[in-house]
Amino acid sequence: MTRGHATANTRKIPSAAAGLCAALLLSLSPRAASALFPPRYVVCKDDTELRAAAPRTPREQWLPLTTKRVRPLRLLPMEVNDVAEADSLPSRRSAPNETPPTRVVVVESRNDYRCIGIPRGTPGILRVVSAPPGARFYRHNHPDSWRQANMRAAGTFDLQAAVPALRRELTRPIPEHLEPWRQHQLRRNKHYAARALADLGDQASGPAVLAFLRSEERDGYNLWRDTLDTLPRLEPARAQAYALEMIRRATRDPKLLQANSQLFTDLLPFVVTPTAGARAVIEDAASRLVTPDAASRGGFSGACELVAARVAMGNTELADELRAELATDLRTQRAVACYSKWMPVLFPGALASEAPVWMHRQRYEALLTWLAKVRTSTPTPADTIVKGRLLTWLRGRSKEPDVAGDRQDRRFSPDKRARHLAALAGLGDATAQRALDALIVDPKDDGTAPWIAAHQALMLELPGAADRAAVRLALGITMNTRRFNSASWPKRGAILITEQGEVIEALARRGDDRFALGLLSRSVFDRELTAMLVARKKPVGACDVVGNAAHKAQTQAVDDAFWTLSVLGGSCRSTMQRLTADPAQPPPVRGMANEFLAMLRDKSVPARSDQLERIKGHRPSVQRARIIFRSRE
Repeated sequence: MTRGHATANTRKIPSAAAGLCAALLLSLSPRAASALFPPRYVVCKDDTELRAAAPRTPREQWLPLTTKRVRPLRLLPMEVNDVAEADSLPSRRSAPNETPPTRVVVVESRNDYRCIGIPRGTPGILRVVSAPPGARFYRHNHPDSWRQANMRAAGTFDLQAAVPALRRELTRPIPEHLEPWRQHQLRRNKHYAARALADLGDQASGPAVLAFLRSEERDGYNLWRDTLDTLPRLEPARAQAYALEMIRRATRDPKLLQANSQLFTDLLPFVVTPTAGARAVIEDAASRLVTPDAASRGGFSGACELVAARVAMGNTELADELRAELATDLRTQRAVACYSKWMPVLFPGALASEAPVWMHRQRYEALLTWLAKVRTSTPTPADTIVKGRLLTWLRGRSKEPDVAGDRQDRRFSPDKRARHLAALAGLGDATAQRALDALIVDPKDDGTAPWIAAHQALMLELPGAADRAAVRLALGITMNTRRFNSASWPKRGAILITEQGEVIEALARRGDDRFALGLLSRSVFDRELTAMLVARKKPVGACDVVGNAAHKAQTQAVDDAFWTLSVLGGSCRSTMQRLTADPAQPPPVRGMANEFLAMLRDKSVPARSDQLERIKGHRPSVQRARIIFRSRE
């Protein structure tokens, strides 16, 4: 996300021309080709049979026409650009007397899962994912992007039946004689297969994912880096072993580090379990690559992370040395350069003894982590003393300009104020609790602070936290979220976890069905995250939760939400029947509810469609509902 003012579901562009170019590139990219939520008006096609051709006029009735004799045309040998892997031809060009190999064409219904919903569309997803190499797909001119879209759908909607086909795709060899662009497309197919297997939690695919990562090491690191997070999601231990292996190789091979300057930044987050072997590898790499003043001179990318890894692996002497540098004044230039990397490791919020540093450095994140950790444990005398000191310090800071709440003051930080109020509320301050509650449900605040406040309230199990988080999610239906933070959102596969996404996940972990309100969010990132959670948790109350709030949402959000709810099958039937029959509902809601019932082949769809067609604004959705209802799948 760019610096400065931006919304949660848009990105800044420098100019109109640059924006046009960016949009064109995005539309051609595999990410765009596999978008989870395409517009409804492009996904449903009329599935009626073509009329039989009229009989030809008998030759006797043709008028004679004098023409010159022309040389007969001859067929040139056909050149096959895409041959299945199992093809036994010695080269890409067919021999003169040989019949060109027949390509596999997967003939599908004109309407796939994007139109007819997830349950009815699942067989089509499995057919596309299971299709042999070189297959073509009816109505899809770009078979690789269509494969990738179906792989992502399989992972998002928890289609475990796709696992064998995804495993085959991941382990399928790539012929060396193919052109580079074609090899790259096949490698991207493997990347999408690995990501889908990670979404499905298929731990048995760990060795195959590792083999794919090794194969990508020699061809640049872009696709390698995109796929790297799938391995720790499947097998954290294997991911740590691979990271240590790569670090050992980079330590002894300068060319490897030159080819990927971010190697340590990419791999060190996977080294999380302190072992003797891990510490030996980290210490060896640091002794060879990090000089005492490496950070002050800039060093190489990852120098700060490598030093932090030494601390995480149990180097207590270094930890004491660095804590002395960061706890009071920043005494060295390396402490200044590596502050953001070292503080979370040296003072993570694990022990009450860190409290003086939390206060001196205003480390609200670590303070809140500690409060969430000790909220359910029996307080010790030391914990009680620390809580008292923290409460006194926080109350004293309440008038400071960064947390006082004066929006006219440029020093004011809304996100810091949200954490400040959450910490006070977690320590029992009733005034701060009321201010925090008001911030969460403030309908005029469209920043990230209310989302941070709602998330921290859930983490601290404050009274009424879930109810107010649900109110905030309802507000997110009608407003965009402005974000001033320049830090990137964390990713989990293809999913971005925004501040709103943290609230959605926290509610889902509590088993609160109101997390499904994220399906109606104005942020497509949060709709994608919620769709994945709905497919896995199958919340029984999601139909009513989403249906009752749908009238406030944008048309695209309603389309995405009701389409996603099709994964719940017939449990939403009564809700959709009620919405379709309610004349007070806006046309997008009534129309999409009718389409949902068509996905279920509800018997009321034909008669209801006839009624809705006579009402202004319903004609497109009625046409789609009729197509969905009679679709073959």
